[in-house]
Amino acid sequence: MVAELKAHYKIIDENKDVVTNQIITFGSQVKYVSDELEKADKLLTATEKIERASAPPATSDFSLKESKALKDGMGKKQKLLDNNFKRFREATLSSLDPVIDNFSSTLNLLDETVDDFIQGLKNARGTFEHIDIPFTNLDTAIPILITEAINSLKPYQTALESVKTAVRSLRGGGLNDVLEAYRPYIDTALFEGTQFQNVIVLNKASVNIYESSKAVFKDIQYQLSDNKAAAVEALDKQADKVVKNLAALIGQLKRGSIDV
Repeated sequence: MVAELKAHYKIIDENKDVVTNQIITFGSQVKYVSDELEKADKLLTATEKIERASAPPATSDFSLKESKALKDGMGKKQKLLDNNFKRFREATLSSLDPVIDNFSSTLNLLDETVDDFIQGLKNARGTFEHIDIPFTNLDTAIPILITEAINSLKPYQTALESVKTAVRSLRGGGLNDVLEAYRPYIDTALFEGTQFQNVIVLNKASVNIYESSKAVFKDIQYQLSDNKAAAVEALDKQADKVVKNLAALIGQLKRGSIDV
């Protein structure tokens, strides 16, 4: 993945130089036309000067290279993350599902045991409440002690019910949600040290710059498009080529990033 990114950005770097030279050349051509107008006969009108100005010298083609890398953009990174996460999730679920099932059975058994024990205490309390032990207060003291014992078990019963609810949630798909929460950590483990975040930030800045440049040249092209003078038509064609190359370069930048 990293090697493919490097190959892609090598092409982008070369294409950036081509577009930069193309823009510089366009500026030189504009200056050439301006100089031609300056040299024109002072008696001519502005329109006549433009019509008689010679076209700027021909330039190189300024062709951009096509990158063979990252044909599906940064989707390859996403697929790599998806595949690794899928294997991690399947392995974890296959390991933990039986454990959770056993734990759930144990909790149910423990819950039944606690319920039976509490019910036994209640039955014993009822028995002592209906007998009279002469010469002692055990018939009243023992039910009180049993009630205290029952009350002391209720927090454990509540906690046990909470644990059972949590386990039911895990068995009902909650475990998958828990694992999904670990997805960013897998992303970090896979791509830490590759500076992907820096690539994304720099790409966004680059795309914004080139988008602004493209907008400027589209406006220049629009302003020149209606004039049929040879010099102006030549500039119009060059502006059109700059716009197309900027669009191609922006497309390559977007292929090398995410959410640009």
